[in-house]
Amino acid sequence: MNLSFSAPRETRLWFIYHFLGESPDTGREDFSPEVHAVVSQTEQFLHKATVTKGKTFLRPTPSDGGSFDDVEPVEKAINKDDLSPREVGNYGELPQVKEPGEEQDSIAVFNQLVGMGLLECYEPYYLSTLDDYDGFLKYNPDKVPSGLRDVLPGSSDPSGSEKNITVEFKREGVDIIKHVVNETRKWSEMDLLVCWNLGGQSDNDNSIDASKEWGGDEITFRQPTSQEDRLYAGVTHIAQLVSKGDVPLHTIELSSLIAKFNEEGPEDNNDE
Repeated sequence: MNLSFSAPRETRLWFIYHFLGESPDTGREDFSPEVHAVVSQTEQFLHKATVTKGKTFLRPTPSDGGSFDDVEPVEKAINKDDLSPREVGNYGELPQVKEPGEEQDSIAVFNQLVGMGLLECYEPYYLSTLDDYDGFLKYNPDKVPSGLRDVLPGSSDPSGSEKNITVEFKREGVDIIKHVVNETRKWSEMDLLVCWNLGGQSDNDNSIDASKEWGGDEITFRQPTSQEDRLYAGVTHIAQLVSKGDVPLHTIELSSLIAKFNEEGPEDNNDE
């Protein structure tokens, strides 16, 4: 059976379902809701089970279509570019020594900023590499430090549900589009995207800081227009997907957060 997909350089794992006595509705050109219900309730389980059992003999391929290297960890660490600057205003120096090159580095820097106090308003409940989404945070507006409030203020009164945050991490923010197009993430179920940088292409004429087309869709990033638009303190950008209209995905670009805070932060950044 010949299976194809329009997204470039993506290797997909296909599951073929065979339903006896079922055929597409010719009017809707689709299968019945009952068929879709069976698929939606089993595909994630099958995917996880297959990947887990295949770890002993399958080697994953990077999403950029490249290949893994065999460089020793110590050599790879030495050859990575130094992170500069590491200072974050008067909050001190980031423990991170090298510039983030992987998604896991973005997670590390985010957690370091939480521990240093700059992003202590984000309370991590759990982070996972196995669940459908990368983690869950609680947003506490009462713990926004004065320095962050002065530079990147959020809404003064977020609702109870808005304080519950499903978070996704990326090294480059634009790459989240791949998960949405591939239907491994739902745009409406993500509340916060944290990345090291946005990546993609910029369009200053249209106030677009970054964009990327992929798989027939396009993601764009713009700067918030107000603290209500920002919603969460520390958010640097608002992501939007063409296919999802005006539904926003609040984004923290860690590199620009650090740079902006160093440039505009007050002299006394730490709350007593």
